[in-house]
Amino acid sequence: MFIDFEGIDGSGKTTLSNLLASRLKRLGYKVAHAREGGELQSPTARRIRELTRDARLLEMGPRAEFFLNLARDAQQLEEVIAPALKRGEVCITDRYLYSQLALTGGGRGLKEEQLLPSCELASQGLWPDLVILVDVDPDLARLRKRLGKVQSGKVNDTDSRKGLVGAGLAVRVREAFLAQARKDPARWIILENNDQPLRVLEQRLVEAVVARLEGREQPVQRLVPAPTP
Repeated sequence: MFIDFEGIDGSGKTTLSNLLASRLKRLGYKVAHAREGGELQSPTARRIRELTRDARLLEMGPRAEFFLNLARDAQQLEEVIAPALKRGEVCITDRYLYSQLALTGGGRGLKEEQLLPSCELASQGLWPDLVILVDVDPDLARLRKRLGKVQSGKVNDTDSRKGLVGAGLAVRVREAFLAQARKDPARWIILENNDQPLRVLEQRLVEAVVARLEGREQPVQRLVPAPTP
């Protein structure tokens, strides 16, 4: 099974994807995480990611950014994801081509129908069986990222290109992710990560994924209901 985690920066998807990988391994599943410990497993993909995040390259246009991100995902697919699936392992990714549709389409304003053919080419027809959208309020996500820098001693580190654009980008990207989830509810699960304890999120996530792995029906798309406005 191919499982992808999506969400805006600071949503907690990296933490949750690694927790899921660890739990599945303890349950006896063979698991490959394409971004284990937060690091892309393909050296080529890592180099491309460094380029797209470089805050000195603010003049990079949305189309160039899109194709570089596609190249990163295509390399991860060929070098890490496809081989793991051929070995019969559960493969977990922290971002896939959905992120490029959300960032370039929703975030940068290009039309999704113009982006899809290139995404299909990069995917080689291989799309996740299950997508976990870790949904969080953008203001809370930004606060978590700042706290994370303080805790890791990186408070003086320069923000990435996306981080320097402003808060509006995260809002637009989040809405684009939610729109993708609404279009494909059988594939997407929304995991709300605003105020729930991490252990609760982890347990609900594991239960939902194991149900899919065992072929049991999982009719609920949103694992943690959103609070009533």
